[in-house]
Amino acid sequence: MGFVMSNTREPSAAQASTRAHILERARRLFRERGYAAVSFEDVAVSSGLSPVDCRRHYPNKAAIARALYEGQLDELVAMVGALPAGQMADRYQQVLRQSLAAMEPDRGALAALFGAALAGEADFDFMRGAPGERLAAAYQRMARESDDALRDPKALELGVALYTAHMLIVLFWLYDRSPGRASTLQLLRFVHDLFKQLRPMFFLPMFPQGIARLAEIVMPQLVGRSISAAAQENTGHSQ
Repeated sequence: MGFVMSNTREPSAAQASTRAHILERARRLFRERGYAAVSFEDVAVSSGLSPVDCRRHYPNKAAIARALYEGQLDELVAMVGALPAGQMADRYQQVLRQSLAAMEPDRGALAALFGAALAGEADFDFMRGAPGERLAAAYQRMARESDDALRDPKALELGVALYTAHMLIVLFWLYDRSPGRASTLQLLRFVHDLFKQLRPMFFLPMFPQGIARLAEIVMPQLVGRSISAAAQENTGHSQ
């Protein structure tokens, strides 16, 4: 199920339009028939293309599933940026609920994609890479801009921790077989209540140290760049 995108250059307007068309047709088929029941050839035919022409844009079905996921990440990043003012725990809960609701119709495709990644069968790292870094950076902004915001670098490290928790919750949601994803809803309520209880501890010495350690483990490259950028920004403000 591995794949490598065939063209890393920026697509032309016509190519981008064709890719968007293929993606939309594939999404419709996956939702109607189920991801496993749809072949790459089915997607090509539905898009009005030959399989050869379709592969010029997406080499296989897994690449289409990845594009669906990355498109949802883009929407999620925009959602975080458009959140109304409020406490971090409340805003985080809103993002988690809305993102899972948005992913629900494409759950089959996402389950296959994440399963292949966990099995090492896909060239896809859902915890790192550019898509993940965009969402982690969005959570860093949320940690800095909420009503109970933290200052850098604590906010930067907490943003990575929030992203890590987000991805773990997504994995739980993909595995959840309870009616109506009731277990996931219970988990979201638990996370919200726990966040509220732990919030006063963010200023104690041991808690930030643990968050910083987690951030360094999960996304050391992003934390390093973010702290460096924050230091330069603070230096500029002090001059």
